[in-house]
Amino acid sequence: MHEQRAVAGADPNRTAVEAIIAGPTDPDFTTTWNPATAMLGASRVDGAIVVDLSADARTFGDSDLTRPAVSGWGA
Repeated sequence: MHEQRAVAGADPNRTAVEAIIAGPTDPDFTTTWNPATAMLGASRVDGAIVVDLSADARTFGDSDLTRPAVSGWGA
């Protein structure tokens, strides 16, 4: 099972990323994203969407779940 939400507005890409960072609305699910994470921008590069996140995305407590998600990120 997974949670689905519709996104709308002037910038649906931003809205979708912000919804991911905010975490699920279903109390049976959790997130490893730090809620202080901010989306700094997004661009399309060679058919992929590249999302620039604040440094807060790299930290959320001492969870081992966040480490693989950020490995290889620049300092």
